[in-house]
Amino acid sequence: MDYYNFGLEIELLKTFGQYPKMVTDNVESVDISLNIDGLPLFKSTNTALWPILCEIHLQPRRVFPHVLTIGPSKPTNLDFLQEAIDELDSLLQNGFKFNGKEVRVKLRCVVCDAPAKAMMKGIKLFSGYYGCDRCNQTGFWCGRITYQDIENMQLRTDVSFRNQDQEEHHHRRSPFVN
Repeated sequence: MDYYNFGLEIELLKTFGQYPKMVTDNVESVDISLNIDGLPLFKSTNTALWPILCEIHLQPRRVFPHVLTIGPSKPTNLDFLQEAIDELDSLLQNGFKFNGKEVRVKLRCVVCDAPAKAMMKGIKLFSGYYGCDRCNQTGFWCGRITYQDIENMQLRTDVSFRNQDQEEHHHRRSPFVN
């Protein structure tokens, strides 16, 4: 799987600079969101593009690519994601300088569809026996669908997720947990 990282801070500065001066002069912090999803490039092959896009939540909203990943299928190796998260972590802690002024960065959300979310979090899909994001229940098969048992529910917490208390729920450790 090949990927290209545009550099989050570089692209953020470039895109932030496209706003009118009267907007950027009054900004002390900026909210961003990330979108991660895959899209097939051709019907005849399994080649897929997995971009990480970043949106700046100022008016007008602007979206720019952060990382582009291409390969014969969806990524099995999440190295491209780890580098992106490291850059994001640095920006969240240090912000960036724009025209001699410190601008703080806040992550509003990471947007994914269900398959991409499961891949990014390193977990089973919602339709699996241990697929519930919110609780530690084991699903049961009923006809063609797996349902989660709702009796004696034990909720999943941030700590239990990070510790991978329910091993069956996890495929790998997500780069997002740090």
